[in-house]
Amino acid sequence: MTCRLYSPQSQLTAGVKVEIFAKFIDIPVEIERIPFDKWKSEEYLKKHPLGKVPTLETPEGCIYESGAILRYLARKAGKFYGKTPAETATIDQWLEFYNTQLAANHPRVLYGTLGFFTVTKEMYEAGKKDYLETLKIVEAQLSKTTYIAGNELTIADITLLPSIRLCLRLWIDEKIRAGFPKVVAWHERLHTEHK
Repeated sequence: MTCRLYSPQSQLTAGVKVEIFAKFIDIPVEIERIPFDKWKSEEYLKKHPLGKVPTLETPEGCIYESGAILRYLARKAGKFYGKTPAETATIDQWLEFYNTQLAANHPRVLYGTLGFFTVTKEMYEAGKKDYLETLKIVEAQLSKTTYIAGNELTIADITLLPSIRLCLRLWIDEKIRAGFPKVVAWHERLHTEHK
C-alpha cells in the first residue's frame, strides 16, 4: 500500500506533522509538493473539498485534516497510538490540546513573527504570554512522563513538535527556556534519538 501526501514545502503547514510521522512507520508515503496556486484547482478540490493541505490519498480514498491522517497512519502501522483505550484517549487528549491551545496562538505569535499576518505589539505580547502559559502545562506533563502522552513516543509528540520547535527557534530565548527544562530536553531528545 502506497499513500500520497499532498503538502507544500513549509514548516508552517499541518502537513509537516505527517511528513515527520511518515519517517517512523513502515508505510510508504510519497510526498507530492502542491503549490499554493493549485490548492483550489478542480483536480485538487476532488481530493480536499476546502482546497487546503495536507491531504493523504490512500487506496481507500482521500483523507484530510492532519489529525485524521496521523490517526489513520498510526492505526495502519499498529503503533504510536496507544495499546489500550485509555492510552489512546490520552493521546487524543493531547491532539485536542494542540488544536485548542497551542495552535490557537499561532496567528498572534508565529504567523505575526513571520509576516503572514499583521499583528500589533499588544497582540503579539498577549499571544506569547498565552503560549507560555500553555507550555507550562506541557512542562508539567513532561516532568511526569518521558513523552507527551506517556513513556513511549506517540503521534501526540509528533503533533506538538513542529509548533514548539518553531517557537524555540524564533522567539523562546535562553532566558525563557530556563523555565522549561523538560520541554527543551524533550525537544532535544526527539531530534537526537528519533532522527
